[in-house]
Amino acid sequence: MYDYKFSFADEDSFNTFLDIVYDEELWCNSCRKEKSVVVISIFESTAEYLYKLIEEKGLKVLQ
Repeated sequence: MYDYKFSFADEDSFNTFLDIVYDEELWCNSCRKEKSVVVISIFESTAEYLYKLIEEKGLKVLQ
């Protein structure tokens, strides 16, 4: 299990991703100032699922 950090380009993408994380009942730390979310102790397959949701919803992720 790993921690995954997701950083977003805008506030809307950040907020939408937080909604996803909460809906999936995952543990996370977030920083509104940096627009980043660290999802804690998830499997690689869960991270892939989150990346797929990010893509489907058109969220703006920073590299």
